[in-house]
Amino acid sequence: MVTEGKGSGSSRRRIRAIVGGKSGVLRAIAALAVALAVVTSAGGADAKGPPLVAPGSRRFDHARHAASAGAAGKPVDCAGCHGGKPTSEHARCAGCHAFPSSCSVMQTPGVAGPARVCRTCHVPTRPACLPKDLPPLPPAPSFVATFGHTKHLAIGSSVERDCGVCHRAQVAEPPKQKAHVLCSGCHNPNGARPTMSECTSCHVGAKPG
Repeated sequence: MVTEGKGSGSSRRRIRAIVGGKSGVLRAIAALAVALAVVTSAGGADAKGPPLVAPGSRRFDHARHAASAGAAGKPVDCAGCHGGKPTSEHARCAGCHAFPSSCSVMQTPGVAGPARVCRTCHVPTRPACLPKDLPPLPPAPSFVATFGHTKHLAIGSSVERDCGVCHRAQVAEPPKQKAHVLCSGCHNPNGARPTMSECTSCHVGAKPG
């Protein structure tokens, strides 16, 4: 026990001699804590990325995207982006688009510029990194769905339970499923037309600005 105590005291004295006494130890610990906080903060900021646009406020120009992809010889149908269940929005775009790694890459002009894709979901925080030819975002959502109320109401009371998909404030227990899931109960290969794969029957595209 005595030998261990002497050893511990000798170790502490050697450490204090290296860092400059007890106050030096405290300063070294404080400096290490600050350094770790800076590194952690920087890593978190890079991982998080720019601020996100609320999903309901995002403006993706479907018509412009379809036109530019077709002109490049890479036509994209609806299922190319909306088929399957991507694990994230990035996964939806990564099949064709590379994400920028620097300000100079973000400044890439033309339809291949990453800024056109990124700003759909992210709020730009460095305007100087945006290309000069970046077109404005659509003022309203594109490819919004149209719905024939008269035709559906003629079917009878069986469709009234689905009114809450759009008119949620008017029903006591609105459906929890997404609209496409509810529509597919009738609009499928063995049921009513159009089927769920005939996207443009309901989703009307906006003309490019």
